[in-house]
Amino acid sequence: MIAGIGNIYANEILFLSKIHPQRRGDTLKNSEMVRLFKTIPLILTGAIKHFGTTYTAYRTVEGEPGDNQNFLKVYQKAGERCSRCRNLIQKRVLNSRSTFYCPKCQK
Repeated sequence: MIAGIGNIYANEILFLSKIHPQRRGDTLKNSEMVRLFKTIPLILTGAIKHFGTTYTAYRTVEGEPGDNQNFLKVYQKAGERCSRCRNLIQKRVLNSRSTFYCPKCQK
């Protein structure tokens, strides 16, 4: 069970699931929901494997920074090329949160 998913991981999950960040949950087709639910543990397991995403002060219990930021596909990548289609990653603010996505891959 998950209580919530942070902004970084939400961006990455939606990218891998090929779902646009402005899509409402009640508009998702069953196949999209299945893809989304399969993607969540993949992204979170990867983040755990890499000891979290460190941009500022996060440290492991040993005091080391995580390195998951080196594996992110869209978060903080505005203006860079999409790893899938080579289109430019876009940034948009939704509900006061920065959202990063590929407008071609995430329709």
